Amino acid sequence: MTIAARAIKFGDDINTDYIISGKHKFKSNDMVAMAVHAMEDVDPHYYEKAKPEGAFLVAGSNFGMGSSREQAPLVLIHSNTKAVLAKSSRASSTATRSTPGCRSSSATPTSSMTATS
Repeated sequence: MTIAARAIKFGDDINTDYIISGKHKFKSNDMVAMAVHAMEDVDPHYYEKAKPEGAFLVAGSNFGMGSSREQAPLVLIHSNTKAVLAKSSRASSTATRSTPGCRSSSATPTSSMTATS
């Protein structure tokens, strides 16, 4: 299987407040509506870049650290983020396990990904 998508790069320490800010978390339970705000504090145009064709979110160390916002993986899914590739992750294991389509395992040897930036 090959997945092709644009790569959108970020640095270290992308916490759950950057993935979805608390100012939006408490306004709605509609993940589709909240997805437009995904990553907006570090890249105000993330949704516009990711949604049309999908995107790989590429990050450094400590991706997903901080408070365990269960909305964080959901807004990434609804923003058409195909995969998160990070040097290390501090994502909440509870949020990851309870989110459909969200896995913490690495790609299988038969999988490949293509990224364009």
